[in-house]
Amino acid sequence: MLETHDWLVGEIAGRVIGYAYYGTFRVRAAYRHTVESSVCLSPDAIGKGLGKLLYSAAIASATEKEFCEMIGVIALPNAASVALHRTLGFQEVGVLRSVGYKFDRYIDTGIWQRSSRAPQG
Repeated sequence: MLETHDWLVGEIAGRVIGYAYYGTFRVRAAYRHTVESSVCLSPDAIGKGLGKLLYSAAIASATEKEFCEMIGVIALPNAASVALHRTLGFQEVGVLRSVGYKFDRYIDTGIWQRSSRAPQG
């Protein structure tokens, strides 16, 4: 996977504070131009612009490698992640009900999409 996709790690003074990556969205060839992305920060790194920095680098990498669409999946509720995705040009395209399992309960996930293609008219 690392030949075609990237995993970026953020660190400050030798301490990992977070990561961002993108990988295969679906294995079928029809989806080869689309990737799924994620960003995660340590709690003490949130709110300092580091998530935006890491995620922006992942977006730039995917665009450079000519991926056209990026899908972000957000565990809900998560106002900070929703705001980050919106700031970086993602648009909410749906919600999947009770598909995630976190903190000993099933959770909804928001599906967000960002296109690097010029709009088609």
